[in-house]
Amino acid sequence: MNKVESTIKQVLDNGDLIINKIDKNQSRDFLCKKSSYEDKLFEKDIKSLVEGALVKFTPKITETGAFANDIELAEKRLESTIKKILDDGNFIINKVNEKQGNDFFCKKDSYKTSLSEEEAKELKEGDAVSFIPKFIDDKCFANELKLIRKNETKSCVAKEELDTKALTDMFFANLESSLEKIYSGSDFEDFTFFVLKSLGISEIYAVPKHNAGGRADGIFKVSSVSTNGHKLEVIYDCTLKPTSVWEQEKMIQINNYESQIIRSSTNINYNFGSTYSGKIVKQTISFNENADKQIWIITKGETRLIEDKQSPDILIKEISIYDLMKLMRERYLDSAFVKSDEIADNLKNLGSKLIK
Repeated sequence: MNKVESTIKQVLDNGDLIINKIDKNQSRDFLCKKSSYEDKLFEKDIKSLVEGALVKFTPKITETGAFANDIELAEKRLESTIKKILDDGNFIINKVNEKQGNDFFCKKDSYKTSLSEEEAKELKEGDAVSFIPKFIDDKCFANELKLIRKNETKSCVAKEELDTKALTDMFFANLESSLEKIYSGSDFEDFTFFVLKSLGISEIYAVPKHNAGGRADGIFKVSSVSTNGHKLEVIYDCTLKPTSVWEQEKMIQINNYESQIIRSSTNINYNFGSTYSGKIVKQTISFNENADKQIWIITKGETRLIEDKQSPDILIKEISIYDLMKLMRERYLDSAFVKSDEIADNLKNLGSKLIK
């Protein structure tokens, strides 16, 4: 069980501790027996177990009461700014959030050992400081005050270099882990749509699932900067079924996709449902006769050209989702400017050789 934090409410004469409850719905405060910590903590830590001290512990709530086990000091330093320096050398430090009722009070005696004489003289209102908080009833105290110097903060920030490769590795490790847990065709469609969009394909249409019977899962087009037209047009379908199964099931559908992609346009009906007007919106997608046209069956298998019987203007391919993710990764790591023409070429050349 994870440890929780609270403050000591009372130290009993026998050394037992009463610790404030952590939930307003909790009926009792926690009891921490002296016998549970006296042999586990150093003597200096035991002396710090005073009223208002912040502690961490493992809670145990039973019918007989609420108990705190494995107690330890939680010397969590807070950061804030000096609000006012009093004539007697004591400080008022700004509270760290709006929920806190009062500002922190810092006694002169409490920072004599944590600050040098020179630092203490230099302190002024508005300076950033860190401290260990102590709460007693509705009073807030700041102990072991330390000055946060601006140049120290900047030097710490400068040392932290952003490692984009590490970020990319982490992102794709999580992405691959998510893919391995996908067993639903609908989830695989959504995952594929995400990957295609992340590749920089701006014009992509996912066919609504409620209206997808016998239809492809989506259509995308990649424009050409050099010709100011569409360079690649793809009708794609997603499946998690084995090759031997989907090849038999989808041949008629593939023939239909071929017929669609050579038309001048096709329509997709989007039903926005009751959250809007419930109106069916018809989206017309135009095709360019000069664009390269391909039919993709996207799977977890291998990328390959699966049929060479069609018109040379239309290629039918099985495309591995892993190869699309590989392209996506390369694009993330490439710091050079990438034209949409290059993206189109990368996608167009996937599975360019026939595997028999």
